[in-house]
Amino acid sequence: MLSLTVQAGEQTSPHFMTVTLGGDDVRHLRQTGFDQAGRLFFADTAEDGDVFLPNSERWLLQLTLLGGERRPRVRTYTVRRFRPLESAFDVEISPPCPSRLATPHR
Repeated sequence: MLSLTVQAGEQTSPHFMTVTLGGDDVRHLRQTGFDQAGRLFFADTAEDGDVFLPNSERWLLQLTLLGGERRPRVRTYTVRRFRPLESAFDVEISPPCPSRLATPHR
């Protein structure tokens, strides 16, 4: 488990954003190829900002057993640019926007 912070964000197109994540823990991350992916755990914005982080290889079971009010949102992202000298990497996301949330996806 790595503890990361958002270092930068840039809107790269109308529907995509590049987010730079980094911190001291990036030094423990090895670059394994162009399809390297990881899971990010997000706190509910209505909560106090604390995120439950599993502490076992059986993390999926730990998340399943959590009550819905404590269970974080988990998303998988592919690393787009890995910069170990800067202790950072980029992921590209499609952030939700109110207009897309209000209409069904086709």
